[in-house]
Amino acid sequence: MPLSEIDQQILRHVARHRITTPEIVHRLFYPNESSEAVKSRLRRLRSIYLQSRPLYGRRVYYQLTPKAAALLSEPVEITRPLGRIALPRAYAALAYCCSEDDDSDVGARRMLSREEFHRVFSFLVQSGIRFQPQTYFADRDQSGELRLGRIVVDQAGPPDKLARKCVSIVRNARQHKMFGRLIVEDRFLLAVLTASPEMASWLQTDLMDRFGGQIRLSVEAVPELLDVLDLRHAV
Repeated sequence: MPLSEIDQQILRHVARHRITTPEIVHRLFYPNESSEAVKSRLRRLRSIYLQSRPLYGRRVYYQLTPKAAALLSEPVEITRPLGRIALPRAYAALAYCCSEDDDSDVGARRMLSREEFHRVFSFLVQSGIRFQPQTYFADRDQSGELRLGRIVVDQAGPPDKLARKCVSIVRNARQHKMFGRLIVEDRFLLAVLTASPEMASWLQTDLMDRFGGQIRLSVEAVPELLDVLDLRHAV
């Protein structure tokens, strides 16, 4: 089946985020079409280029097939089902980076691929920072300066444990001279994604106190993350 330009864009989008959902494909690629029309277009890509897996309830997420991964020169590992920890993390990161409410100056947060991270933030790689998939993104501050973001996802554990994890991430980052410089220059953003507005509000206050306002934070509740986490606990 020949691929149109928009088909190729969808596949590259899935490769970047490792997963996507029909709703996000609809909003990003077919904003002026009906949901039925989008489903029809996705069916054309299924089995050959996309494979669907359960998200929760009757909702599904899509991953690349091995054939699509090979076409894009991506490792076959990104076609495998996500586990009980990886799925909520990937879903939350996808929702955050493709959010309708993203008010960044460039219009979208950009999840970084390994190649992009190594190219754009080579000084961090040289100082010992290792790339982690579905973890680092880039956006721009109000002055247009490129900023590195680091995603942390709530896995429905104790709130204090998640707060301590955030503190540990920042402490370890500060031990690296070049990463520490990003923090000092306000070119680092810690994005903490939670399953409820109540958790987000508590974490925002708690982390502001812990960091003394020295770390730029984005603490947000991700719609439907709680449903994805509930599915995990039901397995």
